[in-house]
Amino acid sequence: KLDNIVFIKEDLPHYHPKERFDFILCNAVLQSIQDDERVLHNLADALKRGGELLLYTPVRYKRYIPFFDTLEGKYLDKFFYRYTNGFSHHRYSADEVIRKVVACGLGIEREELAYGLCGGIAFEIYSLFLILFKTLPTWLLFVVVPLYAVLVFPFQFLLMLIDYSLIRTRGNGLLLLARKK
Repeated sequence: KLDNIVFIKEDLPHYHPKERFDFILCNAVLQSIQDDERVLHNLADALKRGGELLLYTPVRYKRYIPFFDTLEGKYLDKFFYRYTNGFSHHRYSADEVIRKVVACGLGIEREELAYGLCGGIAFEIYSLFLILFKTLPTWLLFVVVPLYAVLVFPFQFLLMLIDYSLIRTRGNGLLLLARKK
């Protein structure tokens, strides 16, 4: 039994906790919040001295499948970014995210790029199927979802394994581990 884990759902730009934490996970959230620097400061304030922030955010936004940007804008922006009160999302570079994290008084312990070529293609294939799932009549999903699971998902999984096993010098995601000084 783990009794020292706390899950909190808060409005991050206005989050001021009464307690401090050893570890905070912020996964694919920061890019969707307009006042991202305030959020980073709030997360840094919520850490105990020596506490760690594990942050993942998309960066670079290189697309591999032709016309994917058009489809993403037409179908997925509203799906992924529907809770943002008119603000779509930041399009960061890895260096920009690192500068913002360091400006909050956190030291970078480790940085790793994610979603290189193979991972990026796997993600785009998944996103194309999200478009299908979102636009098809419900009764057709009973056919498409099993076909996806049997024919497409294994290929995506293989692409992700290849991506994970390679050393990436470029990627569409940034995973940072930062420590409060």
